Amino acid sequence: MPRTSKICSKTFASDHLLNLSYSVLHEPYRSGKSLHGAPLRVIHSIPFNAIRLFPAGLPGLPVRSGGKNSFTLSHFSSLISYRLRFDAILSPYNILPLFVHFVIIEHALIEGGIVSDYFYLNDLKQRKLFINEDIEMATIDEIVKHILQYNSNDVGLEAAKRDPILLYVTSNGGEVDAGFELIDVILNSKTPVYTINLGYWYSMGFLIGIAGHKRYASQHSKYLMHDGANFVYNSGAKAQDQMQFNRRVEEKVKQYILSRSSITSEEYDSKLRVEWYMFSDEAKAKGFIDHIIGVDCDIDEII
Repeated sequence: MPRTSKICSKTFASDHLLNLSYSVLHEPYRSGKSLHGAPLRVIHSIPFNAIRLFPAGLPGLPVRSGGKNSFTLSHFSSLISYRLRFDAILSPYNILPLFVHFVIIEHALIEGGIVSDYFYLNDLKQRKLFINEDIEMATIDEIVKHILQYNSNDVGLEAAKRDPILLYVTSNGGEVDAGFELIDVILNSKTPVYTINLGYWYSMGFLIGIAGHKRYASQHSKYLMHDGANFVYNSGAKAQDQMQFNRRVEEKVKQYILSRSSITSEEYDSKLRVEWYMFSDEAKAKGFIDHIIGVDCDIDEII
């Protein structure tokens, strides 16, 4: 299903603008694909000298706007309003207003979402990518583009000298077609992609997780390997054609799993028609992961 963006607007009536002390925060908002930005502006701040610590204002952060099947929105305004009733205390020293102003800005940043945008950009800079929802084209689209971009940035570097991409996966599974697009990109990436399980790899999430060049997991992470689900609705002949192709897909999945683990073909066949759940110790014994955090590696390796 296409993603749609949220449109948020928080404003006060005009009489409030005349009578209240407030800060207006134009904050970035991700709703599409092009990059824009808007700086922090402070209006009627108390006192004005408190803002001198930010002579150029806070830098405008990149945002994504537009994009297919989404509304275009370059930024929205979040208005934080406070009525200050201690002017007599403020006037002699101008100390408390500075603190109050910091509180206003901090609150605006957190409530408005700029903090999450900052962490999002910082994660991209550190090559950290996250999948924490069902697998579909809308989920993996950005992940694929980022992996390709990192490879483009690393052209000319030996694989050993490239900073790895950290892909954190927690997913119940999803579409096979979308999942294998990402799997093929990971397998063909010259820049190492490390997959990390801090929660659970189920179904298609499991297949993506085992694609990593190195695979990490916490001690109590969970896994599910099974034959998935199929739904066929068509004429009799066409339904048979589709089922025949699905058997070919199942064989591809089998060969892929065997290539990414230490299990035998016989063991795979014995587990295919059951829900095979496991924890990290069994997953490592079967060759589905390489390291268990806190057991044979340190958390510093995946942050």
